[in-house]
Amino acid sequence: MYINYNNKKTKMKQEQRNRLLEERNNLDTDFVSEKSKIINIKILELNELNNARNIGIYYPKDCEVDTKELIKKLIENGKNVFLPKVIKNNDKDIDNDEMEFKEIKNFEELVYGEYGIKEPSENSRKINAEEIDVLIMPCVGVDTKGNRIGRGKGYYDKYLESVSKAKKICVAYDFQIIDNEIEKEAHDKKVDIIITESKIITTDEIINSNAFKLLDGKKLADQINEKVKQEINSYSNKELIKVPKLVAIIVGEDPASKLYVRIKGEKCKEVGINFEKLSYSEEMDENELINEIEKLNNEKEVTGIMIQLPLPKHLDKEKIINKISVKKDIDGLTQENRILLSQGDESLACCAPKGIMRLLDENNIELKGKNIVVLGKGYLVGYPFILMLKNRNLDFTVCDCNTQNIQEFTRKADILITATGNAHLIKSNDIKEGVVIIDAGCAKVGGCVVGDVDFEDVKNKSSYITPIIGGVGPVTVAILMENILTAHKNSFIRETKEINETNQRNEEDD
Repeated sequence: MYINYNNKKTKMKQEQRNRLLEERNNLDTDFVSEKSKIINIKILELNELNNARNIGIYYPKDCEVDTKELIKKLIENGKNVFLPKVIKNNDKDIDNDEMEFKEIKNFEELVYGEYGIKEPSENSRKINAEEIDVLIMPCVGVDTKGNRIGRGKGYYDKYLESVSKAKKICVAYDFQIIDNEIEKEAHDKKVDIIITESKIITTDEIINSNAFKLLDGKKLADQINEKVKQEINSYSNKELIKVPKLVAIIVGEDPASKLYVRIKGEKCKEVGINFEKLSYSEEMDENELINEIEKLNNEKEVTGIMIQLPLPKHLDKEKIINKISVKKDIDGLTQENRILLSQGDESLACCAPKGIMRLLDENNIELKGKNIVVLGKGYLVGYPFILMLKNRNLDFTVCDCNTQNIQEFTRKADILITATGNAHLIKSNDIKEGVVIIDAGCAKVGGCVVGDVDFEDVKNKSSYITPIIGGVGPVTVAILMENILTAHKNSFIRETKEINETNQRNEEDD
């Protein structure tokens, strides 16, 4: 036999193997899908992979980390991809099967091999072991020194002896990482890198176990803005009828409000949206402001109307905002639009929560089955985000100013969304390892803008986190641009329908 289980070392290793296999075999499909997606993204981001030409990679079996989408992506990226094929030894008394790697161009070429695993066909091109640049393999268990436990056949261990220059990458789930060093046998060969859903480990040094990934709002915002710009530019004048236009109303002299309006105006100009700012004094009469809004509702060239908040205290915010036509409510703040949001229509939903959801989606952060905690249920972020979670049939917990000991909830959160405006409310001791943090809070401390989360204190404990600058903010403005375009297209559809109906009536009268 290639592996002898009669000595103490191999018996201990077999016990570890059996325990880990049982745990892995009991994983549900959602867990496998979710964790595999995260692991695959990490693999694709490795410099070692970018610089490689010939990739050896396994095809998943049972509840192993699923590599099917990764294989497709590698082929799309122009890599030469090779999958293992077991070479069956016909001597039944000797468990001495070998393994070779053969090229695949697509999944249709694969056939089922000796052990029910899809393999390349006999006609596929074989690669010599020394030509492989990166070898990606599964495991049953692995320690941080790079010692792995396989299924017990020893295929990979034997193959590793001949892969001299290749970077050897082992993929596993967090629970497959063994704290104590695995008892090594003579045939065991180390891997160079281990990748799980939360760690990247090299040999005996964890280089990324506490590494966080910034949720780059600016990058996503640039993508959204570019798409809006291209779509506006792609319409002919006839199709557009008119250029989209945003009117922003600002009451008073609040410096922050002036800054936010200026940023929105600049972004409108950048993507091709006309922009007009209406500034009024702090003492403006409520009825006068309502009259101005109603005028704008009736102006056909105005696509969207926004009221920059906060308003002076003598003005009724709810009453004023609800005077905006639902068709022009590009901030999604009117009661009518909130009802539509609660019914699943997010086309003109509030910009900040819509941007948060887009950030999560674009970074492939799975929400289903996660412990989601929302801090704050305010007008602009918390409450509409709660409605979005309900639209997706997700379980979540909401904490507000009346919640006692919020740390009880935040410490259990897999995903934490916070928008309270309380500076540094959340510290490292208030979260668990690997949490995803979206910080939509904003406050000033000593003249500096800070969030609800103490970023420097918590970042190394999170898996994903929004930065203080360049997180939720830029995406919120980009979603505003997107909402303006949506309102504009809806207006065009309505006008076209009205014209067609008028023409039809005229024809009938004739």
